[in-house]
Amino acid sequence: MFRILINSLIKDNFPDEDVTSLQKSVKVLQIKPNRSNTIPIVVVVVLLSLIVTVIRANAYQVPPLPAGNLVKNPWFRSTSEPSYSSLDGWTDVAGKDKYWSTSQKESNPSPEIIVNGICDNKPVYCGTSARLKNAPGQTGGVGVPGVDSYLTQVVAANKDNKHLFFFTYWVSHKIDPAEVTIYGSNSSNGPWDFVWTPFYHVQDVADGEFYLWTDTGMLEKIIDDGYSFYKIEIHARLPDDIPVGFKITGIYFTALGPGSSVPPGADKMSYLPLVLTERSK
Repeated sequence: MFRILINSLIKDNFPDEDVTSLQKSVKVLQIKPNRSNTIPIVVVVVLLSLIVTVIRANAYQVPPLPAGNLVKNPWFRSTSEPSYSSLDGWTDVAGKDKYWSTSQKESNPSPEIIVNGICDNKPVYCGTSARLKNAPGQTGGVGVPGVDSYLTQVVAANKDNKHLFFFTYWVSHKIDPAEVTIYGSNSSNGPWDFVWTPFYHVQDVADGEFYLWTDTGMLEKIIDDGYSFYKIEIHARLPDDIPVGFKITGIYFTALGPGSSVPPGADKMSYLPLVLTERSK
């Protein structure tokens, strides 16, 4: 009865990919209620209920991105229906809806409340993200293990501005690698010069622990020569031995002029509530 109660609580309140791990953890309890352990059981149930309540109440709200972002559609939302996820403004290099897809749920970061059918038409932080996984997402394609997958966007900039800033939220379970690379050119069609890799992550062990959304913090780089155009390239490759993946959202990139310090609001960006989230959906 105890395990049935806990499993019910887990299924009702945690993302799909976390349910299996949580239920496996519950199995090790193997508690049979009797007069001597009734109180401990009640305490465990109450604590789990409180954790779920805190997570659902506080999870996934994040600060707005700073002003001056050159990235179009940094939260991966539809331009025609902003309450839904989309890769609008981004290019899946392998072909439209080939490998990259989108995710939308309360377990993704969002700076504002979104109401739509995906989150039961409730006023919650129904966050959106780009997603690479070997299973269908909300929109887009399906990742293939062992295949390098690229998602890009070209942005215009003032070539006199040489102080670059980058920020993003991301989460992964097992990925090899996930990275963001910035290239520069004075033509929107290239050729492209390598400028910066502000984010690089390899995770070759899936240890069954819960994985949290995290962020890069506001990163910066001063370059010798500025460019009129920058290409933001997200690259990820799924491992070929386990169905996991990678998600990214809230991408910020800008180029500021001489004497600039940090973008307005950047001091708020190294923050994300520590919340349980699904690994890669």
